[in-house]
Amino acid sequence: MDEADALLRLALVPGLGPVTIERLLAVVQHPAEVFSLSMDRLQAIDGVGGERARKLCDPRGADRVADERARCHAAGVRIMTRRDPDYPRELTNLHDPPVALWLTGALQPRDRLAIAVVGPRRPTAYAHRQAQRLTSSLARLGACVVSGLARGIDTVAHEAALAVDGGRTIAVLGSGFEKLYPDENRPLADKIAAGRGAVISEFPYGAPPNAGNFPRRNRLVACLSLATLVIEAGGRSGALITARLAGELGREVLV
Repeated sequence: MDEADALLRLALVPGLGPVTIERLLAVVQHPAEVFSLSMDRLQAIDGVGGERARKLCDPRGADRVADERARCHAAGVRIMTRRDPDYPRELTNLHDPPVALWLTGALQPRDRLAIAVVGPRRPTAYAHRQAQRLTSSLARLGACVVSGLARGIDTVAHEAALAVDGGRTIAVLGSGFEKLYPDENRPLADKIAAGRGAVISEFPYGAPPNAGNFPRRNRLVACLSLATLVIEAGGRSGALITARLAGELGREVLV
């Protein structure tokens, strides 16, 4: 098994996050060697435990890699691992960078000049207008607009960037591509991927939009961006989570 397939196999193990995967990789010379470790050795690694050790030892893991690649190829979804030269270097600033990313469209070098635009799913009319105005201005200045493809301000931000000639945008999903959420934004995702940016996810192709996925999505939104613009936010909103994460990463937060 080559390095890319071994890393993908690790990323496909349910419940195995990037931090634990990094601990596994630290005890082997090649990622494929993880699957040759004994149950006792696996269970001795912090964060693995019995259930995850059994999943790592499951010989069907190689078949799951082949199936995932086949499904993604048929859907036009690219899989890249952390060792891929096109993997966004910005994400290595995280303490838990995704081991694999699923992507449609393409990331370009100029997308590193990126600003996240975030806000509520049910914005006020004022917030809606401000999101359109500010995002359009950012796109005209050459910034790539990053958001989470959610209803509300995320959608406004992506659409405003696309409305600018040459504007680019990156949408970060909280699900796999098969279960893209919300489903009504699938045409928007397709438009972004058709030469105007990229749609990315750290979740396997068939992963559903579980609630715990969205804070993980938000950290990618913050990390891919030089600054985060908060249009409007409630007390415990995802927008504030993104802003907090941006601050922790040393990025500018604009309110």
